[in-house]
Formats: sequence, C-alpha cells, structure tokens
Amino acid sequence: MKRKHTFILLLVSMVLVSPYYGCKPTLTQEQKKEEEKKKEEEEKKDDHSTAVRPDPAKNKKWTKKSIDDGIIYWEFNGFDDVSGAYQDIHVADIDMSKGWTLNMYYGKDGQKVASQVHSMYNATVTINAGYETSSIFIRCNGETLHRIENNKISGTDIPNWKNDGGIRFSTNGKTIEFVNSLCGNKEGESKYGAALDKQRDLYRNDTNMKGWPNVMSSGPLLIYDYKPFGETFVNVSATVYNNLPSEDPLHHQGVRHPRTAVATTGQGSLLLIAVDGRTSGKREGFSAKELTKFLVKYFDPKYALNLDGGGSTTMCVEGCGNEKEVVNHPTDAGGERTVRTFFYITK
Repeated sequence: MKRKHTFILLLVSMVLVSPYYGCKPTLTQEQKKEEEKKKEEEEKKDDHSTAVRPDPAKNKKWTKKSIDDGIIYWEFNGFDDVSGAYQDIHVADIDMSKGWTLNMYYGKDGQKVASQVHSMYNATVTINAGYETSSIFIRCNGETLHRIENNKISGTDIPNWKNDGGIRFSTNGKTIEFVNSLCGNKEGESKYGAALDKQRDLYRNDTNMKGWPNVMSSGPLLIYDYKPFGETFVNVSATVYNNLPSEDPLHHQGVRHPRTAVATTGQGSLLLIAVDGRTSGKREGFSAKELTKFLVKYFDPKYALNLDGGGSTTMCVEGCGNEKEVVNHPTDAGGERTVRTFFYITK
C-alpha cells in the first residue's frame, strides 16, 4: 500500500513540473533575463532596418571599382558556391542619396542597343529593362505606352506570366518603389498567368498607380520586403525543364540563363544587376532561385525584380568594359541586342 501511495505522489509531481504536461517551471530572475535576451537576439536577426549590409569584398572573387561619388561597380568572377558553377556577375551599386537619378528610356523611334542609349544620355550606368512591350505595362515620363495587351506571350500559346512584380519611380528618379502584383498567384510559384485580369486592373486602374510617372511591370518578383519569393522557384532538378519551350515559366525560371535584375537595399542603394551566361565553365548563368539566393547572400536587398534576360542582358558602366563601355558578355552572335526599353543613371 505504501508503494502505491509513493507511485501516485511521483506521478502528481511529474504533472506539476513537466513542460510536457503544459506546466512551466518557475524561472529565476537570471533565467528570465536570459530568455528575454535570446528573444531580442532573434528579433534582431529579422530586423534588416538597422542591419549592416554584407560586404561583397570579403570574398576575393569580387572586384570593386569606384566610378563616381556614390557609385561602385562590382564584378564577381569565379566559382560560385550558391549555384555550384562558374559565374561572371556585374552589379552597379548606386547610393541614391548622392544626387543620382534613375531614368527610363522607351524607343518610340525604334529599338536600340544599350551602348547607344548610354552614349545618347551621357549616362553613368545603363542596363536593358523590359520584356517584349505588348506583354507588360509601361508608363514612361507620364505617358502610358503599353497596358499588358497580350493574353499570351508573343509568338507562343503560353499564357502571359510576366507581370508578377513591378517598379515605379518619380519624375526626378529619386523616389523608387516596387510593386507586388502577384494578385492571388501563389508566392514563389511558376505559373501560367492565372491572375492576368487582376494585374491589368491594378496597373491600369489603381488610383495610386496612376500617380506614378514611370512604371514597368515584370517578373518574376524575386524579393519583396526582404521575403525571398524567388528562393522557392523550381524545387526539382532543372533538367526536367530543359525540353520545355523557352517562354514556359518553368523553363524560364528554372533553367540557367543570363539575367538582368533591379533591386533596392534598406540602406537606400539602387542595384542594377547583369548576370552573364551560356558559356560553359566560365559564365553559366542563374536560375531565378539561384539569382535570389546570390543577391541575399552578398547584398541583402529589400526588394528585387527580374527583368528581361537572355540575349538582351547588357550593362554599360562609365570608364569600364570595352570601347563602348559594355562590361558584360552579351550572348547574341552580333553582340548587343536591340531592345525597346532601358534604365539609365544620370546626375
């Protein structure tokens, strides 16, 4: 009988003190302080607003060149452990507090190559921008030029998927915002234009959108408010998508290509990014997922948006590159590809 009472008392004591039975032991003052300290440290990890940006120069594969007050040209050349491949990546890092202006060029009189626009406007940095114009929304200097006319990607039977994000900026090019226009599409998912009507309505009719003189939609949206949507793209081997049409979103986002992107950091910098590709063993290119992870690792941007890539990817930087100041390696046989839209930096 004595043993039975002892066993019952033991069970009761376990229920009273064990966390597995929903009861927490009383913490001492020191233990409470330690718990609060751990909680604060966890919160700081997610607080990018006061964080110091990563320094790419800690990796010796990056070279750094100061172009002008507030503009740094970064180039990564070598084996990249994010993609597990050799890469050549170009980043113009622009401190917008130093008086720089972001501009959009739209070729009403025809398509041009990046080096032409770069020279025409005496730009410090120039990069290609939008996809085929009838698939996206474009407003340039207050004039709406394209309104996502295409239901399908030009020349294909593939539904239009190229408007999951956007960038908009003020007349003086100093106030820049990014647009999350997923409009019901699942975040970080390759899809076939499921929300196209909602995207059209957002870009065409939203009252706030109408107040911005420069707007361009694009996709995929890589990072929004530090959330890396792009890291969830394509969770199986990219070889599955190699035989799909090039404009299929699974192929476009899951296979390595040259890529162009635009991003901003929480510290006020604008990043223009050109990723070389299609050269085995030297410049492999990125999938959308790899590009997102690479940007997070080296620049921790608050926002990032994929632009038109492939043979269109071209960047010019003042005083760098070839005689036309082209710093990357365009993949078309004739060199730079003619396109309709560009972003360029002036003061």
